[in-house]
Amino acid sequence: MTKVEEFNDCGDMDMMQQYVKDVMQVQKKINELTGEIEFINKEEELFQWEISNYCEIDQISTSLEPYQKLFTTVLKWQRTRRSGWTDHSWSWILRKLRRQWMNSGKRHTK
Repeated sequence: MTKVEEFNDCGDMDMMQQYVKDVMQVQKKINELTGEIEFINKEEELFQWEISNYCEIDQISTSLEPYQKLFTTVLKWQRTRRSGWTDHSWSWILRKLRRQWMNSGKRHTK
């Protein structure tokens, strides 16, 4: 089982920050390998050898993307949820926003 396949089992909401870190580590490794691949391909080109194709890296990167988006979105939602604004009614939120807008001095006057 690859590290990306392991993300299928990541469902603990309390671990979301760790999942984001794990995804970022895998993405960092993909970026490092991509740089190495580019270097190897340039050397192959200089020697006029057949250019090696490392399509597995592209497949891994493509497979990783949905997890990266999901875990990042959930973590952002959790942080927003902790800020408390979702615990209030829309009218409370609108009043608070209107008050902030009025206090900012950026309102349009006729």
